[in-house]
Amino acid sequence: MKLEITEIILKKDHFPCVLKKVEGQILKKYFKADETFIKNRCNRNHIDDLEFRYIYKEDEDVFILIEEYLFKENEAILNLENAIGVNYYLNKTTKN
Repeated sequence: MKLEITEIILKKDHFPCVLKKVEGQILKKYFKADETFIKNRCNRNHIDDLEFRYIYKEDEDVFILIEEYLFKENEAILNLENAIGVNYYLNKTTKN
């Protein structure tokens, strides 16, 4: 596991957890986009949010990074240029 990832993950005492923006941006560099999440998102009838999911697998552990963009209430056009912020969440699961 990369040192930067290890440092961030070891600081967390529980999962799921909220990450600082900087931590989320660092993890995003190493995690891969979750293709299943993207495929299922395209099949939804309404896409009314901007949320992205990334995966990192290490031995038996699977780490899931959620990137959620924030918008003003009643924002008509949801794109990254209109976002007023971003939140990052990290979860951990174990392969069976």
